[in-house]
Amino acid sequence: MTRLNDNDQVGASGIDLERKRNRKYWAFWWVPLVAVLIASLGFDWAFGHDDLASGGYGKARAIFGVAMTVIGLPWVAIAYHRFIDEQEERAILWSSLFGYYLVLGVGLVWTFLAKAGLVPPLDFIILMLVTFVPMFGVFFWLKYR
Repeated sequence: MTRLNDNDQVGASGIDLERKRNRKYWAFWWVPLVAVLIASLGFDWAFGHDDLASGGYGKARAIFGVAMTVIGLPWVAIAYHRFIDEQEERAILWSSLFGYYLVLGVGLVWTFLAKAGLVPPLDFIILMLVTFVPMFGVFFWLKYR
């Protein structure tokens, strides 16, 4: 027997299916957030602030950061794309591509200018934060126009 998915439920109205989808969507965001907070507090409790001078705390934070990147980021990306519709997915993909090209172009040009001594060295964190502004602009323009 085949399993029914959300769109094949017998007797369910469109409003009920949309409410169920919204509940799953918001539960999806709260579960990882709470898991990250609990794991972070667990690292604080396990290694304590006294280990900050000895370097143990920094190693624990690094391990936690790498683990969240290797395990958490793919899980969030895959699960998020299961909950969004085609319009939102298209907006996300185009805005991220726009941001990638912006970082690639500006980063390369700025790095070459910095090597020539014409501008100060580039801080890539600042570049990434500045890139979010046009990325969000492209995303909201494609999603809500």
